[in-house]
Amino acid sequence: MPYFVEMGVTRKNYFYGNTIASLCLSILIPVFAYVLTIFEKLILGNFKEPNFNIKSAADGNFIGDLLQSILITPYVDVETNILLSLAVFSLNIFAFYLIGSLIGAAFYRLGVIGGILVIAIGIVLITAKDSMQRIEMDLPLFETYAFFDAVPSNIAYILLVVVMLIPLILIRTLIKRAPIKI
Repeated sequence: MPYFVEMGVTRKNYFYGNTIASLCLSILIPVFAYVLTIFEKLILGNFKEPNFNIKSAADGNFIGDLLQSILITPYVDVETNILLSLAVFSLNIFAFYLIGSLIGAAFYRLGVIGGILVIAIGIVLITAKDSMQRIEMDLPLFETYAFFDAVPSNIAYILLVVVMLIPLILIRTLIKRAPIKI
């Protein structure tokens, strides 16, 4: 942020520009990856494809479920529904970018202790986002997050939008009056 402030960019414009750029990137990266996959299939079509079979080991272990919910985000096969697959991937990229920006802004504004607390908040937000996505797409939830099963599908969509807005609001709040360290 100091570079942009030195160039005369306001914090508000920095926030809007950063948000729009991250949204555009989160849409373009999956599209680019899909186009690359098509070229790869054309070029390497005669080779044997590896078989990745990811099985969920949901056994009620809180730490295991937490790591799986972060590492194995909801997934839609590209060959099943290309638009839904690209939308889910874009949403996941955008969410992780927002959480990363939130953590960076927290360390910048609040210091180490505040940054560590925001990491915990980020984990909660990612877990809630993934759970709401799983409810919307009718995918099974991890046992630890079974309390989310009570959320209806149409409410899960609204909660997903709210969960995605929370980091944006927190980032804007953190950088609004952040001192510029030169």
